[in-house]
Amino acid sequence: MGEKLQELLMKASDLFMTCGVKSLTMNDISSRMGISKKTLYNYVSDKNDLVLKCIELHIHENICEMECVIKDSENAVEELYAFSRFAGDQINAIHPSIFFDLQKYHPEAWNLLNTFEEKTILEATKKNLARGIKEGLFRDNLKVDLIAQIYVGMVQNIFHGSSKLLAGTTLSDYYKNMFEYHIRGIASDEGIKLINQHK
Repeated sequence: MGEKLQELLMKASDLFMTCGVKSLTMNDISSRMGISKKTLYNYVSDKNDLVLKCIELHIHENICEMECVIKDSENAVEELYAFSRFAGDQINAIHPSIFFDLQKYHPEAWNLLNTFEEKTILEATKKNLARGIKEGLFRDNLKVDLIAQIYVGMVQNIFHGSSKLLAGTTLSDYYKNMFEYHIRGIASDEGIKLINQHK
């Protein structure tokens, strides 16, 4: 990906995150980025292509961040908290309509995002659970595959937005409580000590 295209996609992603997807036309996007629509069309074929490329960049950045977190974390609990901070920052910045817009108007981008959740996040969760068990920070009787699937399912409730679980709460509050529920449910006595230090 060229540097200019990456810069353009980052700016477009910021607009989508703050304004939603459907509400922005290509005229709006080019105007807010300070470029002509002709210049924008030099990099993408249409709005759907722009949204898809933004999702691809988002996934690439998430994978890079996950790899850095895994490399830099001292243990599985630290790793999980680092993941949660990164995800929490993203959730706080998201326009409430973005998931609905993707599902209804940009199914290819939506499917790509779902595949990322179902495969990449699932595998990262399994590895985190296995690491925590090995380190004695997570309970040694956990069914890793099942717990990972449950966790990813809870994460997907955020992205699908229509879940009854989200009624009467914010995405951010849902995620914070979901994370606390998950980490305390899997932690051993030693893990709880580390969690309490974070509190």
